[in-house]
Amino acid sequence: MRSMEDIMRDDRSLLPGVGLVLGRPSPVHGRSDLSLTLLNSDMKHNKAHYAKLTQALHVMHECFAPSMDPVTHKDMAEDVIFNEEREFYTVVLEKGDKVATVANVRVHNDLAEAPLVATGFEYQRQGMCKVLMGEIEKWLRECGVERLVLPSVQTALKTWTSSSMGFETMTEDEKADLLIDYDYLLDFQDTVMCQKQLILKKKKKKKKKKNVKCDSGSSSDGSTISHEDQSSKVAMSTFICGR
Repeated sequence: MRSMEDIMRDDRSLLPGVGLVLGRPSPVHGRSDLSLTLLNSDMKHNKAHYAKLTQALHVMHECFAPSMDPVTHKDMAEDVIFNEEREFYTVVLEKGDKVATVANVRVHNDLAEAPLVATGFEYQRQGMCKVLMGEIEKWLRECGVERLVLPSVQTALKTWTSSSMGFETMTEDEKADLLIDYDYLLDFQDTVMCQKQLILKKKKKKKKKKNVKCDSGSSSDGSTISHEDQSSKVAMSTFICGR
């Protein structure tokens, strides 16, 4: 069985090889008990794929309290997974034939967002989220995506910004600029936007100025989350991830 990385290497254009990998389980390197499947809402018409999307929604509902989208007036998680107009991918990590962890990912050229991630209670504290995010990040790099963003609640920032996960928080100004550039990103109340650079940009070397003389003065230059011991569901405005 070819891995998702191998398939993606066939073509370096945006989302290369997606048609080949959609719906086809891919092995997770070093974990023979795990597999990864990339799905989208178009696949709900296929019985087997619909069943897997439904399992993914069940995991979301296991972690999130129901929340209605203010625009569509539909359940938020269900709309993200099944609404074709939203253009989200649902990435499913399975252990055996059971869905362990789910993430919704949407790609905007060189940027991707992952607003909803959930790990079933049975699989939390087993490193499932780390495995899933690692596989997603490898896939996005193969697609040429440079940055991944996600919203986090305050209590989960320590997890996302740990050396293990590698995200960093954005300032309010950075977040405001992001939402201007990508005004349809999903954002939730009382969350902090986090980002991770997937492909490092090469800095252009500044040319040294010759024969510049300053008589006086000076110048300067300016510049989901882990809730693994859940006894109850949390609001959709939070983003859950079992480590």
